[in-house]
Amino acid sequence: MAIAFVALITLAVFAFVGRAQASPRRAALKFAPATLAPARFEPAYAVEAYGADGVSPHLNAALAAAEPQGQFSTGQGVKIFDGTNTMLVDPCKAQTKLYASINQTANAQLAAGTASKKIYVCSIHVVVAAATNVALVEGTGTVCATGTSGVGGFGGATAATGWNFAANGGIVLGSGEAAVGAEVTAADNLCMFNSGSGQVSGGISYVVQ
Repeated sequence: MAIAFVALITLAVFAFVGRAQASPRRAALKFAPATLAPARFEPAYAVEAYGADGVSPHLNAALAAAEPQGQFSTGQGVKIFDGTNTMLVDPCKAQTKLYASINQTANAQLAAGTASKKIYVCSIHVVVAAATNVALVEGTGTVCATGTSGVGGFGGATAATGWNFAANGGIVLGSGEAAVGAEVTAADNLCMFNSGSGQVSGGISYVVQ
């Protein structure tokens, strides 16, 4: 009986010591997944809708409100307006060029006048077969015989007061990009006078404005 009691006490002691030396239990940590809100990206600019023609409505509105840039109709030069200044373009750039051939041995008309408008010479080239005086003139009537005067930028009203060419001599004047001379009086015809009967050949480019 005593032995059984001692054994029971011994077992109790060992059980107590064993519990004392055991590692302490740690509480289980639970991690709940965080809920992330979706990021929002605000555009830095608004995308503009384009019309059926592929052009921004704002651009169309700006073009409609812009100042007119001039006209190419006969009698009007092109006007470029920047809001403050207006630039007039040379008639030989603004208008459609016309051309006339020079093939004569006596005075001849090169171009007929137009009411209320002047002829601007954009270029001219002339060559003579024999020593000859040549003049570019303006006037009315048959071969500029009435009210004859020299074209502005050229010589006088007679062949003698124009160019004085030696045989096979001539002149090339102007590139066609700008006027080199113009009639002084609106509606005048444009003619070429030459002295003698030698061949005079060449051509002119001109505009009417």
